[in-house]
Amino acid sequence: SCIALRLPFFSFPSSFLEISGYHPKTMIQRCHYEVLGIERTATEEEIKKAHRKQSLLYHPDKAAQRGEDIEKAHIVFQEIQSAYECLIDSHERKWYDSHREDILRGGNVDTSDDEESPEEKVARREVNLWSYFSTAAYDGFNGGDRSFYPVYQKAFQMIINAEQKEIFDYVGADFGTCDSDWDQVKAFYDEFIDFQSPRSFAAYDRWKIDADMPRHIRRAAEADNKRRRKAAKQCYQEMVRQLAQYCRKRDPRVAQRIAHVAAEKEAKQKAALLAKSKQRAQLFEARQKWRQEEEDPSFYQVRTGALLADLDDDNDTGRRKKKAGKPKKKIITRR
Repeated sequence: SCIALRLPFFSFPSSFLEISGYHPKTMIQRCHYEVLGIERTATEEEIKKAHRKQSLLYHPDKAAQRGEDIEKAHIVFQEIQSAYECLIDSHERKWYDSHREDILRGGNVDTSDDEESPEEKVARREVNLWSYFSTAAYDGFNGGDRSFYPVYQKAFQMIINAEQKEIFDYVGADFGTCDSDWDQVKAFYDEFIDFQSPRSFAAYDRWKIDADMPRHIRRAAEADNKRRRKAAKQCYQEMVRQLAQYCRKRDPRVAQRIAHVAAEKEAKQKAALLAKSKQRAQLFEARQKWRQEEEDPSFYQVRTGALLADLDDDNDTGRRKKKAGKPKKKIITRR
């Protein structure tokens, strides 16, 4: 099971939330598995079952019935929803499992340079983004410096600033605000979900290349430096891409766009069905009109006269077709 960071409790006087050990939003987030009360090996069905149980237990309405602070209960409920959204998504869960320790400690590392993994080096040297992989990073979507849009606009601006320190003409897409149009929002996510850093990542080199070094040593040092740069770059790019996906999944602007596209699709389908129904009605009306004309006495007499004329004995000569049958075989005899 996961071990949470030991942090000072926020006071919930005589509340069920305090007995259950839940932390408020001002604290560093707990492990998602601990929030739902499950093991790290839990199946999808176990995650769903734990989410239903926790949601019913810590729902703000239940907290109100127990006489607890609804706002604080809402924070706890959001923590449960955030944990569920992460773990139920197989891709996001896999990434969370690989970087869980970095997210929980906020990217702070205490190891020496030789002992650090590429992820730890990136966490120490690059923009610290680990704290943004949590609903504790922002307070809702309703405005204010701590709301969703200002917080993540600042986070991605730090990424852009880091790129501009080495690539001076680098221009990154702006995260925008709640009033940004869809073209701006789409341009941002198109860039950062497939983020490609143009930097060299030379700061991750372990060896200083000297022209006086023996050739075989210099080549080995260059190869090791290249490998370290590549590992650091891949790790950093993956972290930025994952943060963009994390935001996209929770961005109300994206949710509104999805709903708008779905509504347009439904409207087109309804219009197509209406046009098809109208066409069927027109065809039915035309068929009914044709039947009425066919039942007209004059039309019937003309048509009947033509048919009787065709059956006249004088005109029947040569009209009958021979019965179809197998052709007779010709018998050839030899002399």
